[in-house]
Amino acid sequence: MSVYAAAERVASFARRRLDEACLPGLALVLTDRTDTLHQSGHGVSDRGSCAPVSPQTLFEIGSISKGFTAAAVLRQAEERRIDLFAPIQSLLPWFDVPAGGTAITAHHLLTHTAGLPSGNDIGPNSRAGCAAMRERETVTPPGVRYHYSNLGYEVLGYLQEDLLGEEFGVLLDRLVLTPLGMRQSAATITHAVRPRMAVGHVPKFDDRPRPRGNPLVPAPWHETASACGSVAASAEEMALWMRSLLNRGAGLLSTRSFAQMSRAHVRIRDGEDYGYGLRRRQMRDRLILGHSGGMVGFHSDMALDLEAGLGAAVLVNASARCGWIASDITGFALEALRAAACRSEPPPEPLPLDEPATRDAACFEGTYHAVNETLVVEADGAGLQLRRGNGRWRLLRRGDGEFCVDDPRVVYPLKFQRIGGSVVSLTLGPLRASRNLSGPAGTVPTEWRSAEGHYRSFTPWDTNFRVFARGEELVVTAPPCCGGETVLVPEGPGLFRLGEGSPEWLRFDTVIGGMAQRALLSGVPYTRVAR
Repeated sequence: MSVYAAAERVASFARRRLDEACLPGLALVLTDRTDTLHQSGHGVSDRGSCAPVSPQTLFEIGSISKGFTAAAVLRQAEERRIDLFAPIQSLLPWFDVPAGGTAITAHHLLTHTAGLPSGNDIGPNSRAGCAAMRERETVTPPGVRYHYSNLGYEVLGYLQEDLLGEEFGVLLDRLVLTPLGMRQSAATITHAVRPRMAVGHVPKFDDRPRPRGNPLVPAPWHETASACGSVAASAEEMALWMRSLLNRGAGLLSTRSFAQMSRAHVRIRDGEDYGYGLRRRQMRDRLILGHSGGMVGFHSDMALDLEAGLGAAVLVNASARCGWIASDITGFALEALRAAACRSEPPPEPLPLDEPATRDAACFEGTYHAVNETLVVEADGAGLQLRRGNGRWRLLRRGDGEFCVDDPRVVYPLKFQRIGGSVVSLTLGPLRASRNLSGPAGTVPTEWRSAEGHYRSFTPWDTNFRVFARGEELVVTAPPCCGGETVLVPEGPGLFRLGEGSPEWLRFDTVIGGMAQRALLSGVPYTRVAR
């Protein structure tokens, strides 16, 4: 099979994934070191007008932008304006964050090892939020632990603004986009580029898992010039960025700077490391460089096989909460293109999204006992069903051992837990049920009960979360910064960490009638909307 035939096969798979996930549209681009192998648009850029997606349609690429920010920093390091290992406060005096006696450097910010929280913008300018980090000491010293931080990249943007006396969008365009020839892309997301952009989409109901096929609505519009994710690019021009990286920074960075950018500086998890604005991961026996991106109403993925000289990018105008498909497509694309280039057997297409629900349904089947009720999970030819009381609902796969209950009233995902490979229990929000009968579960301290409830903010990023007791644990669910569900770790009266050693924190205050009326999520205010 030729490389071009393989590229058409990838495009066919992309169309299938888009239809399976019931999402509006996507753009696909495949490239080698010298030329674009394929570019195409699928679906619509706006469900209202039904305008088709084209390779020239602009999408918000989210955190893929971090690579652009890192390249701008490295260009200034080459000119000795920035010392990557000098205390950041020497160049940015107002960012004097207490960090246990260790100075935060640009290197720490680039590698997400500064000990800073993720960050949650409540406006287009986050300088005040960055400065607010001066009020709390980092949980771990810089350089010790990886914790993904948009806020750290925002600081890198302000560092460059103050150093060069230019707005971040202007300097990013001058230092990165223009040298690459990305003339139609935008360094910042503003009303000026909105007419050329796809319309983002989000789930109609933002406080619960979205089964595929449930309604989507246009995402709220927002402008941003944040260095953590402000680029709007087309599939056509993403090929220019990928070709520069496949040629080790050609036309943009020195060979030494690219080596710094692409090196493994910190371990994320087994098989995955982080460089400067780039992730490194193993895909089968291959080292893959790239990054994903998530915005309000968009998600994207870029993957590069440096050895084979191949790259793939997928841009989708629906948020990751609607269904993450971009990395499925880029992963298959690299395997298919490499097989064609090596004249080896083409890889099989990934299974349909619903296929795993029937493939291993039997391992989840059974009766699960909670304190005051029994749940039954049954397998049939179409997958799994949940029987609870007099009700019966289809379970729809979300991930490994995680399902949506196909009932719009259910606001929690259903998750199965394993021990030694065998499924032993399930959770559904506050409820935990086990295959084996057990005694009554413990309870949380009485003073924690005031925190239970549903909280909302007007930020478009993390719009809401729920806090509930499950046995002896207090759990928060929904904020992306805590990855779905996280057990809260007490630090003091009304104060919790989102996991052991995490820089993310939750403080509950303004207790009225035994219920906290406000919660601060790493400094961002939320107010109670329900018990």
